[in-house]
Amino acid sequence: MSTIRRPTLLRHIRRVTVVMVVLAAVVPSAAFATDEPSTTLIPPPGTLVGMPIEPYPTDYDICKKGDVRCVDRVIAEMTRRLDYEAERCSHDTAFTLQYLRTTESYRHHVQDPRFFEDNAFVNHEDAVFASYYWQAQDNFRRGRLDLVPAAWRVAFDAAARRAISASGNILLGVNAHVNRDLPFVLEQIGIVGADGRSRKHDHDKVNKIFPRAQPIVTAEMARRFDPTFDDGNFTFTFADDQATIDLIASWRELAWRNAERLVAAPTSAARALVAQQIEDAAAAKARTFVAMTAYGPFSSSRDRDAWCADHGVE
Repeated sequence: MSTIRRPTLLRHIRRVTVVMVVLAAVVPSAAFATDEPSTTLIPPPGTLVGMPIEPYPTDYDICKKGDVRCVDRVIAEMTRRLDYEAERCSHDTAFTLQYLRTTESYRHHVQDPRFFEDNAFVNHEDAVFASYYWQAQDNFRRGRLDLVPAAWRVAFDAAARRAISASGNILLGVNAHVNRDLPFVLEQIGIVGADGRSRKHDHDKVNKIFPRAQPIVTAEMARRFDPTFDDGNFTFTFADDQATIDLIASWRELAWRNAERLVAAPTSAARALVAQQIEDAAAAKARTFVAMTAYGPFSSSRDRDAWCADHGVE
């Protein structure tokens, strides 16, 4: 069995790294259907062996009526992908696990009819949003790099090269999905309801879900994939977890504002400029995170990978 020592110095280094990453990330950027769950776009687990044959499309009619079974199918597909990645000790497991446990927490909250104002809409958003991640991942794995947004290319490349820490893998995934994908998803599915009211209230409510999910992610990452993952948490305070929660909330706010900019663009040329600014800003953050979370000249993912080989599959 693989064992990894956890020196006190490593804990201090990781705490400093988290603070540095958060400070860098919150600096403002220059750029501000069908009624039933789709068995084609969101297949149940076991339907496909290995990677999907064709990349998932992004379809804004997925789960348009917001059946909660769509969320169950999203969770099933995420679980299938995590299992596939865990068997191979892929570094993609870090973000997939983060996304899966957060979605499971969302599923718990959406059972309360009073938590969101419009459960059907947020279920619809959940399905469309997930399809963006799967499409980018599938295109990257099939070598169709011209179809992969720049922020995702950086994230998947760093994972494939095993070049950065597990925290870095999560930061890159969240950055690409929230800072890059989310503004376009919100633009297309609508930031106001049929009655003309803003959907911002439900958008902000999602931020309350992360505190429930983040400690679960931290503990499971340390147990299965990287036992040093929780070394930066201050005892009894989950300081790193709170930093992650606050960072995601700030990025979701930026994503909403960028969606407003896309919607308000008066011409197609103006919209294209906003879209390019979103792409460029997310890609720039991604490159920064790679530099900040890369393994150093005297470190590598070897111990992390050995631990995963012994503990990753449950």
